[in-house]
Amino acid sequence: MDEAETRRRGRGHRPAMRWLLALVASGLLGILLGRWTNPVAEPGFQAAVGITPPVPSGSFPVEAVTTLLVLLLVFLFWQRRSPSTDGSPRDRQTGLYQPAFVAESLRNQFAREDREGRSRVALVLIEIDDLDTLRGRYGRAAVESIGALLGRRIGSQVRVGDLPVRLNDSRFAVYLQCDELEQAAAFTRRVAMLLSRDQLEFRGDVVKLAIRSANVLRSPGESPESLLDRARQGLDGAVADARPQSV
Repeated sequence: MDEAETRRRGRGHRPAMRWLLALVASGLLGILLGRWTNPVAEPGFQAAVGITPPVPSGSFPVEAVTTLLVLLLVFLFWQRRSPSTDGSPRDRQTGLYQPAFVAESLRNQFAREDREGRSRVALVLIEIDDLDTLRGRYGRAAVESIGALLGRRIGSQVRVGDLPVRLNDSRFAVYLQCDELEQAAAFTRRVAMLLSRDQLEFRGDVVKLAIRSANVLRSPGESPESLLDRARQGLDGAVADARPQSV
């Protein structure tokens, strides 16, 4: 996880560096254009670069205006080609990590553990029970509210180094830094207990959630995909802690 975090922080500084370089380059270009259009400033400059200046006009304000125009063009171009994401490793809705960040972190950790001949990761796979029924009854907005609530409850129980992530609307994975299944089971019980105290209201109905879960320990040399597959198999046979209730 440390390696992935270091890489992420390094990527976080790159946009600022690119902006700085773009500003410097555009400023130099603005000065070049300003001097080209301003024969009063250093008349030998145009001859040195082999440029024939146009009709003389203006002085210092021409350079300033030209530089501002170039900066504006660079800004508009950069905004158009830059992705809209803020580069955060966390999902804004749930507060959990983004899947890409978790995948990279797991690859780094698993490779390091395999070199050391050990494994200290337990996967907790959690599913919201009967989410399709709730979606059909209350709509997409209810699904988002439910996912955000479960994300907050999961996030409140993780420790430094754990990797919680939302896989889809109904499933959440939590990669715990532990080597005992009982620790993973205790984590699930804490989340279920928190949910038992919560209630959501949709269209006048009060809804209490239920979850199913499966806990698996990673074997040395096991890939992230294989670990997740084993957890999915365990989840298929799991029984919900309680059925969703609408009051």
